[in-house]
Amino acid sequence: EILGEDFYGVGSTINHPPVVQLPPPGGRNGFQMTPVELSPPGGLFSYTGELWDIHVDDDGVIAVGVDQVVNVGVAFVSGAGDVYNPNTWTEFKADSVLPGEFTWFDAACRAGDRIVVAGRYSQTDDGLLFFSDDGGTTFEQQALPFGMDAIHNCVGEPDGTIRLSGKDGLYAIYLP
Repeated sequence: EILGEDFYGVGSTINHPPVVQLPPPGGRNGFQMTPVELSPPGGLFSYTGELWDIHVDDDGVIAVGVDQVVNVGVAFVSGAGDVYNPNTWTEFKADSVLPGEFTWFDAACRAGDRIVVAGRYSQTDDGLLFFSDDGGTTFEQQALPFGMDAIHNCVGEPDGTIRLSGKDGLYAIYLP
């Protein structure tokens, strides 16, 4: 993702901690990136998984994917402050709301002041949607129509409108 003239990305492999790739703290220099490991408390390699989407704006960075150890959707949210310090990021795992369910997060966006993470139940491929209205400290699951397919993309508008797309041609609009 691009913000201004800076490039941001996510990436990790299934057997390594989740990583965000940020522009160098001192300013960009070609295509150089600064990797930041977002492993939770417990130290290096205490969590392995993949990050699949990133959203960047003036309010910070949101990265989403899956904790492959427990097969649970995970979202990391930075503030607008020091994104290079992993201790300043908050982490949300879907199993805190949906214990025992296998989930993956595939998309992240911001709609006004609302943070949105979306994805699927990995065993059924039904859609999954969470909102945070407090900067990513807490998330609340949103009801979806029964059988709504997996959500793979999210675009938020400043007025709170959310556009979702996904499996089998899914396209949905949430109006605030």
